[in-house]
Parts: sequence; C-alpha cells; structure tokens
Amino acid sequence: METAYIGRLAKIDVNVDLTHKLCASLMLTPFRSTGSPLSLVIGSLYIKHPNLFGGSEKLDVSLDKGLYDSNVLIAYRRPRPEWLAQQSFVIQHSIAPEIGVHGVPMDNFSRSGSGGVNLSRLADGLDLNEPASTKWSSTTSIKFEHIRPLSDDGRSISRDFDGFPVTCSGSSHDNMVVLRQESRYAKANDHSFCHLSLQIGQGIPVLSKWLIFNRFKFIASKGLKLGPAFLLTSLTGGSIVGDMAPYQAFAIGGLGSLRGYGEGAVGSGRSCLVANNELTFPLHKMLEGAIFLDCGTDLGSGIYVPGTFPRQRSDSEDVSGLVEQWPSKKDIGHMFEFIACYVACERANVSKSVLSQILEYLTSQNNFPTSVSSHHITSTRREKQVLALLEVVPEIDWNASYVLGLCEKAQFYQVSGFIHTIRHEYLAALDRYMKDVDEPIHAFSFINKTFSK
Repeated sequence: METAYIGRLAKIDVNVDLTHKLCASLMLTPFRSTGSPLSLVIGSLYIKHPNLFGGSEKLDVSLDKGLYDSNVLIAYRRPRPEWLAQQSFVIQHSIAPEIGVHGVPMDNFSRSGSGGVNLSRLADGLDLNEPASTKWSSTTSIKFEHIRPLSDDGRSISRDFDGFPVTCSGSSHDNMVVLRQESRYAKANDHSFCHLSLQIGQGIPVLSKWLIFNRFKFIASKGLKLGPAFLLTSLTGGSIVGDMAPYQAFAIGGLGSLRGYGEGAVGSGRSCLVANNELTFPLHKMLEGAIFLDCGTDLGSGIYVPGTFPRQRSDSEDVSGLVEQWPSKKDIGHMFEFIACYVACERANVSKSVLSQILEYLTSQNNFPTSVSSHHITSTRREKQVLALLEVVPEIDWNASYVLGLCEKAQFYQVSGFIHTIRHEYLAALDRYMKDVDEPIHAFSFINKTFSK
C-alpha cells in the first residue's frame, strides 16, 4: 500500500498485489496453452483519487488479472446530497472463459473445463444508488454493452466447436442497451436473518439489430440459529424472454448453484429454479462441519437455449453408462425443417433468434449429404424452404445482408436474387438468377416482371 500526495488536498491511494502462481500449471488444467510465464501471474491494482477536480469528485480505478480472466473498472462519482441518488459513471472491460453454457463437464461433472469460448465485455453507462430507507435499498443502471466472443488464441468467433452460434445476432458480436433495476431487503437480529434481492433487466431497442429482452431474477435467503447449529436456506429463480444469446442463459451447477458439480454441468435454460439448504455445526474450537442439500431445474427451458444441444463433452470423457442425449444434431435438423414448414405456411411465428438459427441450418453446407446426387437434391429443397420463409416473414425480423451472405456461400441463387430485388438492386438480382443454370426460367420470369412494371 502506497499513498501519493498531489497538491495540498488530494492524495492517491495505490494498492498493488502481484502473485506468481508457480504451482498452477501442475494443479490446474489450463483453458488455453501459452508458453509465456506471465500467463501464470495474477494480481490486482487499485487507484483511488478522493478529490479529482477539487470538488470532492472521486475516481476509482481497479485492474484485476487472473490466470484466464481480466477485469478493468473505472468509476467516477460526483458529490451529491445524501437524500439524492448517488451517480457513478462507469466504464468496464472484462475477458473471461464462458464455461456456464459452453464449458465441458469433466471429472464426472465435478468441474467444468473450457469449451474454447471466451467473452470480451465492454460496458459503459450510469449507476444510480438510491438512498437506503429502513431495510430497503435499490440500484438503477443504464449501460451500453458490447460483447464479443473470442477463441482461446484471441480471435473473434461467431460459432463454437460444434458449429452452433455463440451470439444472438449471428455475427461476431452483440450490442445492447440494458436498463437494470435491483432492489434489496435485509433484516437481521441475534437469532436469524432474511435477505431478498429482486433484479430486472430490460434490453432497449435503440437500433433494430440490438438485443430486445426482459430478464428477471430473484434470490431469497433465510438464516436461523438452532442452538449451536445454524440453518441457511435459499431459493433462486429467474427467467428471460425475448432475444437471448447462449451466454445469457441461467447455468445450473457450481458453487453458487448446485454444489458438487462444475459450473453449468447440470444444464442451462431460459428459466431456472434452484434451492439450497445448509446446516453448519461446531465440531471443535477450530473446526466446523456442514451438511447441505441442493436441487435445481431449468423448468423444461433448456431446449430453447441456442447452441447448447447436444451438450459438449471432452473426447477423453468416459460416457459409459450414460443415456444417449436427445436431441442429436439430426433431430435438431428435423425440428428446424418442421418449424420452417409451419412458418412458411403462416401457421406459426418464431422469434428473431430462432429464425436466425433455422436460416443458418438450412444454408450450412455441413448439413448436406456427402454424395453428389443427394447433395444437389437436398440443396434444391433447402433453397425452396429458405425462399418460402423469407416471402412470409417480415423483413425487420431478419438481417438482409447477413442472410444474403449465407445464401451466396450456399449458392442459393434464387434466394439471393429475391433479396437483391427487395433491396431494389435489379442488376445484381438478374445476375444471380442467370447463375441458376438448373432453373433458367426464373431469370426470364424476373425480366418479364421487371419490364411489366
């Protein structure tokens, strides 16, 4: 700890803590392999300035580096009367492995290893801390967030190892403006305590491509002293509706959820409900025992989390005795085609994220048969499905540029011509129709319709 004085009034407190984890490489299975010894250095740096501009403005800067993650936080606070909400302008950037959903269960699910997906988060905005009244307190924040998935070597990615999208937009990043409200209630005495936390997050559609969602979470806990023992029970639940990226799902498993399992090893879902019970009792002056019972469920919402089925496993994991997981990739394909048929017949509606997954599946070359004849038949059928979808789904529900790129790569010339036409790019549309040598009638039909107008 070191204090640096600036001028007569201001001072800066600097706290630096660096540790070199020499034994980490022997005790832990690394998420990524780096030859640099600096990768095993962890540490933290804190800088606080209590009077930045001479008006009691406070500046807090913190830097934390772990073995596989890092976090930088800059907070600026202006002085305000105690009866008003305290404002903080915050800029934060973090990088951490996303193992809650994309992690690989290991050691009989007791821990989770990296699945090769890391999240780079950049957030900036405003925090408002309301004055505490009796037992209630609340915090409101509005922030812009830019989330970019990275591979273990730092490259931007849009899909995981299994080929499923890791973002909601389908591109290499997600953008959102989130309005959050958290209210907390706490009450305690010598024999018991209770705590309640209610969190609500709303994605605001500032731009059409940004995420729109509503996320709700609650944590209720109760502690009771039973003679020399202490009983703690808690209930956690939540749900999210609207657009959702895989990393926003509720992960079940880990220290804050179902103990004894790795983070997300039990599952993940759009909704969750987890109950924790723990009884602690003294065994000796310096020793304490504990008995706990945890249970949780995704309330049947796990299949609605994009990119989480089938659950990833390491090649070395022993899966003998485990029931084959459903659905498989083939089952997922059948479901996508079934949904696409109902949407094209205007007998069903789907969200933007589900529509994006369907279009990605129908245009992916990985899902076509290997034989030449079967590949051609499947490609033609899939192109008809994509064209039927786009003709009935509103244009605001799909990104024309992104879908055009998928269709160009899959050589879906009829769909490409359709997209160019609705964008009034008639020469480009004619060029695509002319490339469809199997069905040249569409080129003549396009020319006839264009001249008739």
